[in-house]
Amino acid sequence: MKRYSLIAILLITAILLVPAIVSCANEPTTMDTLTTAAVTEETTAEDNPEPELPASDFGGESFMFLLCLSHYAYDEVYVYTEEYDGEVVNDAIYDRNRAVEEKFNIDIEATFNETVSQTAQKSIMANDNSF
Repeated sequence: MKRYSLIAILLITAILLVPAIVSCANEPTTMDTLTTAAVTEETTAEDNPEPELPASDFGGESFMFLLCLSHYAYDEVYVYTEEYDGEVVNDAIYDRNRAVEEKFNIDIEATFNETVSQTAQKSIMANDNSF
């Protein structure tokens, strides 16, 4: 019986000590390691290729988006913003729209309306290509 107790104690000790020894053998994480990982992530995000779209020049034509502005609408608008405001998503939308405007020689605009469906329906029925 003593023999089984000794074997059990040795196995428990080995199970508890081996992970501790192995984990200490690795190089400790430092701020340099974390900074390198962050820089690597940033460079891969910036290296995204542009989509393959046909080259077009729309001659400065204006593209108007009709966006809903009411208490029933979503709180965030991911189509249009007029300027930088320091928020990451807002600034990315602004940058994206300016890049598209420059690439295709267009002007992106937006109009906010509380009755989008009625406004769109009237525009379509009148054959008005505003939006």
